[in-house]
Amino acid sequence: MRKTRVISLVGSLAAIFFCTGCSENSSLSVSEKSEQTERTYFVSKDKAQQIAQTAISKRLDENGWNSRSKVTEVFPIYISGINDVSYWECKVETDGMPSGYVLVTANKADVLVPELVQTGKTLTEQYRDEIGSDDIRIYRYDWLRSAAFHNSKSSLAKSTGNPLKIKGFDSDFDQTVLQKSKGSAFANNFNEFNTRFSSSASASGCNPLYAKNLVDLYYNELVLENQNGLSKTSADWQDIKAELKNYCMTPVGAPWHTAQWTQITVNSLIHSDGRYIGCGPTAWGIVYAYWDAFKSTSALYSTQNNAYYGSAYGDESKSPYYEIIKRIASDLLMIGPLCFPDNMPLGIAYAKACGYGSSTVNKINGTEYNKFDVVRSALNDDRPCILCICADGVGIVDHYVVIEAARKSQTKYLWNWHDRNVYYTVNWGHGTIRKEICVRDWGANQNDLTTSTSLYDIKIK
Repeated sequence: MRKTRVISLVGSLAAIFFCTGCSENSSLSVSEKSEQTERTYFVSKDKAQQIAQTAISKRLDENGWNSRSKVTEVFPIYISGINDVSYWECKVETDGMPSGYVLVTANKADVLVPELVQTGKTLTEQYRDEIGSDDIRIYRYDWLRSAAFHNSKSSLAKSTGNPLKIKGFDSDFDQTVLQKSKGSAFANNFNEFNTRFSSSASASGCNPLYAKNLVDLYYNELVLENQNGLSKTSADWQDIKAELKNYCMTPVGAPWHTAQWTQITVNSLIHSDGRYIGCGPTAWGIVYAYWDAFKSTSALYSTQNNAYYGSAYGDESKSPYYEIIKRIASDLLMIGPLCFPDNMPLGIAYAKACGYGSSTVNKINGTEYNKFDVVRSALNDDRPCILCICADGVGIVDHYVVIEAARKSQTKYLWNWHDRNVYYTVNWGHGTIRKEICVRDWGANQNDLTTSTSLYDIKIK
């Protein structure tokens, strides 16, 4: 299955916001007014539309927006645990065609403009199309995960019921369509996650991605700097993001960009005792599978890829992945299941043997910010990368993962942007784990940090 990537950028447009007032009564739909009359928001629905239109004007002719791109509709979005509209999702159209959305805060539970997407439909419309109903309420957990509930499930207690549909969830609850049984393991796992998230959001009054004191500082430092006191901001946040364009079919229907494969066991000249073959060749096999499926390099796999057989759920011996991984393991000069970082580039030999003689792999060390720039460029070119990390978090690196998405947070002060945290969404190579890790945490730690060293930038040609 192929799916076009939506590029998510983050910015803040405080100037227009402060020049036109801090809060006013919002313009609500009839259904909203039935629950909340005369509601006052920090940013009203109408003001959010103005902020969104200004965001568009600052990005003309970039990734699809132009002078004809307009905000045509605004939808309410919620944060589980906060009993009020948390965002306004501003639909953008260009010449009558969907061209993304701008997400604007409603109640200071997040930064002013936490996300812009410049292609496709809004999240609200995607859920409406898939569920077949307008009577739904959308909850966002972060920039990757969301869920749709019945509109009547508005309070914290009610919102913990089973959603109608979810998107982007990892691990045990990583499925596109929710199982209907309330007793299912999936439903239980989702409810446990939602309850924890809701409790944290309710306690702090903001998205748990941020510490409440930082959110308060952010809004306190939207300082007014011209003679009228209403022009520039001296503090701001943004995320720089990139993500692969396509999605693979996976055994559980989860939206992974790369194959949901795991390490194989091998009885061969490489290993004679049925041990796991190692994460290095597994990562290479996953990268090659992406190129084979989406990058017109179909000679990498001589037969059709089967996502099930190469996964943690299937018979690995029935997949072409099995023989290819053994070949790559031999190329990597492995010692048992171990592959030294200096030997990882040898995995490119398989691509060259398949006829792609100009293929390259660059091993990159240095700062996390420098590596992020390389990753971002690769993902924007629709190329997965391999990263060497410590599987247990902080410590000696011992594991290779495949990067599917990346984001870097920045803070603005004195009118300049300054790099902060770096995050990667990675395929763990264990068949059941896809998650976001933080490899650079600036200042007082707000995240569980993961040590990383070598980055491998791969081009097949």
